Amino acid sequence: MTPGERGEGERAQDMSDLAGAVVRIAPDGSVPDDNPELEGWAPELWSKGHRNPQGAALRQSDGALFVVEHGARR
Repeated sequence: MTPGERGEGERAQDMSDLAGAVVRIAPDGSVPDDNPELEGWAPELWSKGHRNPQGAALRQSDGALFVVEHGARR
C-alpha cells in the first residue's frame, strides 16, 4: 500500500511514520521477513520519502514494483 503524507511533507521523512511510504505487508497483515531492516524504520516500510504515491503496479515477468507519485507542478 502507498499512504501519502497528506500535505505534511515532514512526515515523509520520518522513518517511524508510514505516511509518504511504500508499505509492504503480507495478505494476513504480517511483515514479510525480507523487508528492509534499517535502524529507526518501521518494520512495514519498503521505501520512504514519497510525496503522494498515486498508483503502483507489479511487472508480471519479475515482480518489479513501479510507483507513480503526485507532486507539485513547480
